[in-house]
Amino acid sequence: MLLIRQYILGHGPELKEGIQYKMLCYGDESSTLFNLNAQKSYVSLYVGIIEKIEGAKELLDGFDFGKVCIRISVSKNQWT
Repeated sequence: MLLIRQYILGHGPELKEGIQYKMLCYGDESSTLFNLNAQKSYVSLYVGIIEKIEGAKELLDGFDFGKVCIRISVSKNQWT
């Protein structure tokens, strides 16, 4: 989870980091853009309804994702 957190903070726009619903949250002063949470065998990146993101299925090819989150497997280590 630390690697994903560092990637988010180092490769995107400047976001305010906080805690919301017992998860890390990232956003600006007015709203939360996404949340990050560790599970037993994966890290979940909660981004809202994925179907609303244009080209999401192509962008997420090879990732495990659900209706509102992208699951990044600890064993596959997709972030190295």
